[in-house]
Amino acid sequence: MSMPDNDSQLRALKERNELLESLSDVGVSLAGSFDIQAILGTTHDAALRFGNCTAVDVLYFGCEAINSRPMWYPAEPSSAGLDQPARDAIIASANSADGSGGHLDRKLPEANTWCLPISYQSEQLGFLFLDPSSSSGAETERVLAILALQAATALRNIHLTQERIHFERLSAVGRMIGSVVHDFRSPLTALRGYAGMLSNLKLDDGERAAYGRYVVEECDRLNHMVNELLEFTRGGSLALDPETVLLPRLLDALAARLRAHYGGRGIRIELDLGNTDEIEIDKERMDRALWNVATNACQAMPKGGLLTIRTGQHDDVTTLSIEDEGGGIPQEVQHRIFEPFFSYGKSEGIGLGMLIAKKVAEEHGGTITVTSEEGVGTCVAFELPTRVTVEAATENQLPPA
Repeated sequence: MSMPDNDSQLRALKERNELLESLSDVGVSLAGSFDIQAILGTTHDAALRFGNCTAVDVLYFGCEAINSRPMWYPAEPSSAGLDQPARDAIIASANSADGSGGHLDRKLPEANTWCLPISYQSEQLGFLFLDPSSSSGAETERVLAILALQAATALRNIHLTQERIHFERLSAVGRMIGSVVHDFRSPLTALRGYAGMLSNLKLDDGERAAYGRYVVEECDRLNHMVNELLEFTRGGSLALDPETVLLPRLLDALAARLRAHYGGRGIRIELDLGNTDEIEIDKERMDRALWNVATNACQAMPKGGLLTIRTGQHDDVTTLSIEDEGGGIPQEVQHRIFEPFFSYGKSEGIGLGMLIAKKVAEEHGGTITVTSEEGVGTCVAFELPTRVTVEAATENQLPPA
């Protein structure tokens, strides 16, 4: 019996190393893809190469959990591979039992081919269908089995990722709906109560006027929350409508509204106007942003306290800050302040106020910062250009929320 020479051994080892390297490269390519069609295509091309096949058909069963449909690669039958009737028969056979395809025979004489399962543990994800010539040799079958496992792992990763994304989307929608329903219920309950009192004919004119005023306030509160939701869902940046506003007049009106809403809760409102000049802003949008921040501050002081509104100026920048004496915001959650539907230390609102305030500040070409210390309070500071231009607003557009 003759022994193989060294050259033959080295050549065989080299070929085996090249094969393993190629198989590894395919595995890396499959693992890095999140496109099902691309995974099927890579698997198809690798099977042609490693199996020395004249034709390969790849079947993916799809996944109901992520709404992916069954698909073949190549999409249309090739002249050397499975014809359309054979493909239809295979799909019908796969769907006739439990839909997993696990009952398909390894060899399909009627299709003049043999198949290799693409499966992850006990989950059947599809099949490789190859022409009979590729079944020669245990080594080739082992390589193709590894390829099928690589494809199954890549497909399973897509399933898991898409399922997680779907779950997180549903969870986010659920949190949003829960927050909106909870916060809309409070003013609606108040409206129902006031309406019931107004319907009592024994009320005198003063009481009826007071309850009517409360109804208007609750309607305004509902309208404010609706505006916040619309602001959030629109995304992007809206065109500003700037006008010249005198700071004391703007902030006096804000303070008066805050006193009307929160004065009875022991909240004191003070103005420290270091800057009494004019500023060019979109008054309606900036007023909404300031109101969001100020109401957060008031709600952070359930036992009462001092809320201070300060103004200042340096160069061409106007500063507006709102400070409270509430409990402060813990360091570990401060990075979430501008997240949608995130609330801390308040009993009202839907968690969009700070996000909208940030958006309004940036649309004006400015910034908003938050500093907070537990047990001391929180300060929210706006820095705004004294003169805002359309160009400045455009440059600071936000991506859709």
